[in-house]
Amino acid sequence: MKLQDKVEIVTGVASGMGKAIAELYATEGAKVIVADLNIEGAEAVVEGIENNGGAAKAVQVNVASLTEIENMIDKAVKEYGTLDILVNNAGIMDGFEPVGEINDDRWDLICDVNTKGVMRAMRKAIPIF
Repeated sequence: MKLQDKVEIVTGVASGMGKAIAELYATEGAKVIVADLNIEGAEAVVEGIENNGGAAKAVQVNVASLTEIENMIDKAVKEYGTLDILVNNAGIMDGFEPVGEINDDRWDLICDVNTKGVMRAMRKAIPIF
């Protein structure tokens, strides 16, 4: 139990690497905030963690939104008293569109999710660490 009683947030957790990270950390004793835009997928991950004896809570979050990022971190602190680990896993691909064809709205969304969302979450979490 390497992470006994640590509190962790994982974003982009409804599938893939985020799901695997949340499940692994829970088996190591972490209390996990399972965060994803896909709340049904997040709740399914929570159910799996709880069925294996772990502790987890689902949070719907759009990491492109400052307010939602702050609410996600506030929920972890309110629920478990602190935050020890932040895994900024959420991300989107640009569809490998040629640079001459991608529009500004799509590019802004990619930057908001993949870059700005990570920075905002870290900025909110660092004082807690």
